[in-house]
Amino acid sequence: MADLRRLAPTDTERRGQILLVTGFALAVVFVGLALVFNSVIYTENLATRSESTTTSDPVIHKQSLEAGTERIIEYVNEYNATNASGYDPVAKNVTWAFENMTAVMIDQQLEDGQVVDDSIRDFENGTLVQQTNASRNFTSATNATNWTPINGSANGVRGMEFNVTEIHSGTAFNVTAEDGDGDEWEMKVRSGDAIQVETPSGTTTECGPPSGATPFRINVSAGTVADGSGGTESCSELAFEGLGTVEAVEFNHSDNANGSYSFIVNKTRSNVDTSGVDYGPNSRCPRIDPAIWGVTVEVDYESDVLEYVTDFRVVPGEADA
Repeated sequence: MADLRRLAPTDTERRGQILLVTGFALAVVFVGLALVFNSVIYTENLATRSESTTTSDPVIHKQSLEAGTERIIEYVNEYNATNASGYDPVAKNVTWAFENMTAVMIDQQLEDGQVVDDSIRDFENGTLVQQTNASRNFTSATNATNWTPINGSANGVRGMEFNVTEIHSGTAFNVTAEDGDGDEWEMKVRSGDAIQVETPSGTTTECGPPSGATPFRINVSAGTVADGSGGTESCSELAFEGLGTVEAVEFNHSDNANGSYSFIVNKTRSNVDTSGVDYGPNSRCPRIDPAIWGVTVEVDYESDVLEYVTDFRVVPGEADA
């Protein structure tokens, strides 16, 4: 008869079985913990990527809105066809173009599940000073050769450009800008010579169109001179170097050059001394027109994870000086 007592495991065998089962249990636990930790890490990485992408969306939207609004202001000011002496028609044109632009942007955002509400909160009015008759000289509307196109613009001037179509022999056409501290910046344009710029520090620099011939364009604000063949020369001193805020612009010997020009002043027409200019778009000699200096825009951007609301100013180029 068989000895049944040998079927029962010994104490040593029992301990071996316990260790084996415990090892399997620990292995299962470790695998489970690894899965949990990996899931946590994956979730955190995904959340981080989602948050980064989501928070960048409203910033990108704001930057696109700012760039578009800047171009709208520039275009409306340059091609003001309202035939109006007041600011409301110009502001309405800016608003109309802004709303058309944002309507397209809203549709794009809705496709991605975001809701945006962009609006213009405030307008800053300015004055556009210009002459569009390129064959006329730079004298005043009453043919004064030494005159002040703008005086009392304590808040700055921007976008100053001259399109010189002809230069006569004799004394140089002279443009002087002065700031509130009495510092003066001067530009001289003489036939056969380079353009000469003198800064308030007394430094004199010469620059000119690469071809040396008319017509050529002087972009004071950008600090460049360009000729008709497409050549451009940089001249940083042109950009009112050394001045604070421009308060006055004076023309001297303005009968010695012909062409057109334009610039915007950060003051309303009623607060600017503009003796020597006409009013309204029907005049091609020196005139002033209402212009938009800048606007304040509100952005309200909402998605399923955040809400972004902010105001910001849009002023193309701000003040050159």
